[in-house]
Amino acid sequence: MEINGSFYALQRPRNYEAWYAETPAQFVFSVKGPRFISHMKKLRDVDIPLANFYASGVLALREKLGPILWQLPPNLGFDPARLEEFFAKLPRTTFAAARVARHHEDRLADRALTRADADRPLRYTLEVRHPSYETKAFVELMLDHGIVELA
Repeated sequence: MEINGSFYALQRPRNYEAWYAETPAQFVFSVKGPRFISHMKKLRDVDIPLANFYASGVLALREKLGPILWQLPPNLGFDPARLEEFFAKLPRTTFAAARVARHHEDRLADRALTRADADRPLRYTLEVRHPSYETKAFVELMLDHGIVELA
């Protein structure tokens, strides 16, 4: 199941905790990355927004956290340097994401989750919608960073 609300607004840890508790043991969630990062910031200057996203409670999904989906806007063309910089900022484990989360904005102080119960790998996927991504260079970049593409 995809959690789409995270695309529109930061959720709260209690929401993720409830989703975790209300689903069967083998259930897996895909969480959509915030549009603030993908559509407004266009993947640039995103250290604090990424910290806010991870602090919003994503890690409360524990072993039920599946891939994090980054949907790019249709007008954002292929820019290898932009993607390379963004991919380098993405934490690859839940412990690394908890460390990123600790840099959240003060406005989240009373509702931030900045720890993980175990160190698990994080997976990412990218949904592109601009024709300039139809290139071998894009596929190679995704493979180099272990990110799956959704057409």
